[in-house]
Amino acid sequence: MFLKSGNKNKKASKIKSMADEELVFAFKQNGDNEIFGEIFQRYTHLVFGVCMKYLRDEEGAKDAVMQVFEKLFNDLHRQEIQSFKSWIYTVAKNHCLMKLRKGKTILKE
Repeated sequence: MFLKSGNKNKKASKIKSMADEELVFAFKQNGDNEIFGEIFQRYTHLVFGVCMKYLRDEEGAKDAVMQVFEKLFNDLHRQEIQSFKSWIYTVAKNHCLMKLRKGKTILKE
């Protein structure tokens, strides 16, 4: 029992020390939720900031953050990413712009 706990702490420590691109590669390889959790922790604030900038609504921005990460969880396996930080910024920005366009279309009808 104690060995498993120690191994878990070592794994968590190793995950925290990994570079972003290493995390993405590792997640693509095995789909480990702990790895994705680390990505989520590192980038939630950035994605939230981008969403607030474009949506200017806290609740809408929170919803958008969850939608972006849900999309990431499902689509990350198919993407070739060179710089994760700039890539996730672009994904979040595009998501918000699409939400805004969709809202304008609804208002016009």
